[in-house]
Amino acid sequence: MPTVKQFLLPFMAACFLAAFASGVLAEDPQAKAKEAMKLLQSKLAAYGAPHIEGMNLFFGERKINDDFAAVDAVKEALGVNATVFMKQEAKFIRVSTNVIRDGKRALGTELDPKGPVYPLINKGESYYGKADILGKPYETGYEPILDANKQVIGAYFVGSPITQ
Repeated sequence: MPTVKQFLLPFMAACFLAAFASGVLAEDPQAKAKEAMKLLQSKLAAYGAPHIEGMNLFFGERKINDDFAAVDAVKEALGVNATVFMKQEAKFIRVSTNVIRDGKRALGTELDPKGPVYPLINKGESYYGKADILGKPYETGYEPILDANKQVIGAYFVGSPITQ
């Protein structure tokens, strides 16, 4: 007859493996954000170089305003929200997103100028960590969008809601 010790070790190992496989021991949220960011950037880069024409953000000849192909591809592939912001004067405005607010895409909403992300993106730097997205906590990644002259013309966002 097996002893408690002989039973306990395999039982604990099985519990650990089950927890790992089911995501209880969650994957590194920043690693997931970086993977999602690479996917979003590659989808958009495939269209061409980013630039602004009037009130629209383009990648190559493709207008990104109200075009959801890239952000929805990230959501479908990795289950992560994605947004493309366009810089308009001192503001960063959502022009493509799968973040939902009041039952529809949160287009036209602004990156919080008082949050931790704004000053970094505005200087052309990245941010990975926690941020408030339209009143909800998210684990996020933000990268600046630079034009051919290395000027910040927008921002990429990826993130997952933090559930408790």
